[in-house]
Amino acid sequence: MENLLIMMLLFGLGTLICGIVSYVFMALSLSSAAGIEGVDRKWFAWIPLLNILILLKLVNKSSKYIWVFIATSIVGFIANYNGSIFLIIINIALSIWSIIIQIQAYSNIANKYKMNSAWFIVGIFVFPVMMVAFIILYNKVKVIEKH
Repeated sequence: MENLLIMMLLFGLGTLICGIVSYVFMALSLSSAAGIEGVDRKWFAWIPLLNILILLKLVNKSSKYIWVFIATSIVGFIANYNGSIFLIIINIALSIWSIIIQIQAYSNIANKYKMNSAWFIVGIFVFPVMMVAFIILYNKVKVIEKH
């Protein structure tokens, strides 16, 4: 029992560290790319949900799509406490829509910065892979900034 608790704590700590590193590299790469491309308010890259606005601007998608991500968060929160099958179905549909938007946006980012889009597509579903994708993107953006 004690070993299980220690393993769970280590797993949780590893997940937290991986999440922080991924978030920092995501914010650094998106804000740097926004700076290169002249996107206003590049500091939005550091704020949850607003960083999606930067992503959408970088790939020339309508900023109206931010409402899909906001609605997914709100409906998911309510469905978690309400348990309504209707809300759960709506949340699944919104989640699928947000994943499609992310795949399109990250594929465009990957093409723009000459990366393999598979890093981002797999990263949407496998968290540590997304961390690697953002580190690669950050390095690509930094090389472009130096030239």
